[in-house]
Amino acid sequence: MRNQFEYLMSYYRNIIESISSGFLIYNADHYHIIDCNTVVSGMINSIREKLIGRDIRELFPQKERDELFEESDESPMLNMIETHMTTNDGDTLDIILSRGTVGEPEERLLIINVLDITHRVRMENALRESRKRYHELYENVPVGLIRTTVGGGILETNHATVDILGYPDQLSLHIAKASDLYASDEERTAILNALREPGSHIMREVRFKKYSGDTIWVRLTLQRVVDVETGLAYLDGVIEDISDAKARESERQAVEAIRNRMQRMEAIETLTGGIAHEFNNILAGMSLHLQLISHRRGGETKDAQISEMEKLVQRAVHIVDGLLSTLGVTYEDAAVWDLENVLDEVLGRMKTDSKISGRIRRKRHGHPLLVRGSGKAVGVAIREVLNNALTAAGPGGVVIVATDHRGTDFILADSAAKSEAGYAVIEIHDSGPGMDSETVDRILEPYYTTEEFGKGKGLGLTRAYGIVKQHDGTLILESRPGEGTVVKLFFPIAQ
Repeated sequence: MRNQFEYLMSYYRNIIESISSGFLIYNADHYHIIDCNTVVSGMINSIREKLIGRDIRELFPQKERDELFEESDESPMLNMIETHMTTNDGDTLDIILSRGTVGEPEERLLIINVLDITHRVRMENALRESRKRYHELYENVPVGLIRTTVGGGILETNHATVDILGYPDQLSLHIAKASDLYASDEERTAILNALREPGSHIMREVRFKKYSGDTIWVRLTLQRVVDVETGLAYLDGVIEDISDAKARESERQAVEAIRNRMQRMEAIETLTGGIAHEFNNILAGMSLHLQLISHRRGGETKDAQISEMEKLVQRAVHIVDGLLSTLGVTYEDAAVWDLENVLDEVLGRMKTDSKISGRIRRKRHGHPLLVRGSGKAVGVAIREVLNNALTAAGPGGVVIVATDHRGTDFILADSAAKSEAGYAVIEIHDSGPGMDSETVDRILEPYYTTEEFGKGKGLGLTRAYGIVKQHDGTLILESRPGEGTVVKLFFPIAQ
């Protein structure tokens, strides 16, 4: 009988110890632990002998004891609830607990099964925290992030992408197609062709369309990635708004183009001036010799051929003098005057022409724009530019003339004097067809004209440029085909 009892106890002990989870039996009346396996004793850093007879409630945090044990009489059964246990070291374990009855009802014995899930919970918390940090990084990074299908469906975006493209919210953007973002179908097609192979990537500056329809420049980085599990291909990308950088680059290029144009003009002026002086000397010699020939022949009546030659020489002298005057003059009537008054005088004279009246619209700065120099010469420059603008606008076309004041931070070409008081500006904008970049580069050259042969001399803008330059200012011309032309005359404010 004793051997059988020992065998049963050994068999019972082996069963308890073979259970992979923690195992406890306690009395429901006084909560003393009657038995447990080594798994649960190891979980709380104790030994089985010290746990036997101990109040089981001491193994659980105070705030969870009432929930687990006060109502055990009414509902002894508990099925896999997540709770906590306390170790002898004071640490807290995450566990899954199940409870049921064992033995006869009058014995009031309850059995608890404990599964330690601390590692799993900590891993889940770490993963959750990692996802949170990733999401914060994804949403707060100052560049746009986007994932699309190869077919163009938008799957994921961050807030920066929504802001860059001007959409009301992420949902509105996700409803759109990737094809809606490109300003040019050709650019999108070229990008997709470059991303046919897995792992292929590109970085390009392209034009995107905002939600409002406006066009912006972005630096687009895209890579084709393939999901290992599903085999599906995606396009992951970074979008950077470079519109401001593009605008600054365009401004820099425009200033550089103006500088190069002025340097070329200076070289042309030097060459043309030298040639004109040489021709002037030759013409003076020719005129002198014609006079000597006429004197030697005597008589009051000159030879008809000599008279004709003298007329041709005088005409040539007039042309050369005009060219020299255009390339560089010294103004004897220099004074301080209001640019608004000079402009009013020029416009007043031009509007008496019935063909011009009503075609010029005036926008005033509203304050005096004092400039030092020759008001008469500046009036000539303004009139030359206006004549060109009216011709470019054509019959019925409109020319807008505006005055303004620009501060010292405005970028001018190196050849313009830097004025601490800023610059008085006249902007003359015509509604004509505009010019291409090649024509703009040459338009200030002497004798270059866009008019039909015989209608224009090609000296109007050259003369205006020379006058403005003599006043330490500069002339800036901006034009694009189909957008008209704007000529800006800059004069340093008199101090």
